[in-house]
Amino acid sequence: RTKSNINVRNRMSTSDPYDLSRSILQKLSCLLSLIGSHTIISSITRNKPNLTKPQKRLLRAISLCDLSTSTVWFFTDLIMPPPGESNLLQCPRIHRTVWEYR
Repeated sequence: RTKSNINVRNRMSTSDPYDLSRSILQKLSCLLSLIGSHTIISSITRNKPNLTKPQKRLLRAISLCDLSTSTVWFFTDLIMPPPGESNLLQCPRIHRTVWEYR
């Protein structure tokens, strides 16, 4: 077992129900947004006359931005360190925290 597996298990076991429900609802809303954006993009791209209309091209661009944003929000829990853990573990060259500079 690696240290990261232990941290993930500790984080999941010590998290309160509010954090767990917030994480689940966040992932659910991201999935719904991903499905909706993908549907809009595919329906606009399938119909060739839609690609000539500026309104449809703008809608497709907005949907692409929403698709990328929703993907990032979906994986936020994997990117961020667990609560209470310092970023100094990930950046060993930094010797002081932000609060020590104030």
